[in-house]
Amino acid sequence: MPKEVKQNEEILIQAKITQGKEAVTDADDMKFEIWKEGVPSEEHEEIKGELNKEEGTYFVKKTFNEPGLYYVIAHVTARGMHNMPQVEIEVPE
Repeated sequence: MPKEVKQNEEILIQAKITQGKEAVTDADDMKFEIWKEGVPSEEHEEIKGELNKEEGTYFVKKTFNEPGLYYVIAHVTARGMHNMPQVEIEVPE
């Protein structure tokens, strides 16, 4: 996933979930939480991740319509564990 994206351009946000070296394709719950810097938590967008079985990844397609700094957390619940990796995406003017 790029760290900087163009405004109004659809991108693919992906998460490869593994346990050891094994791809996890049977997550109990997988969603992406996305928000612009400064937005209160009750206004964060949550999108259920779709599974690409061939690649063993979960993904969503997203377009950022406003410039700014965005945060993405992949919320994963699988095999009795919960993980929440976070990345930043910059959308320049």
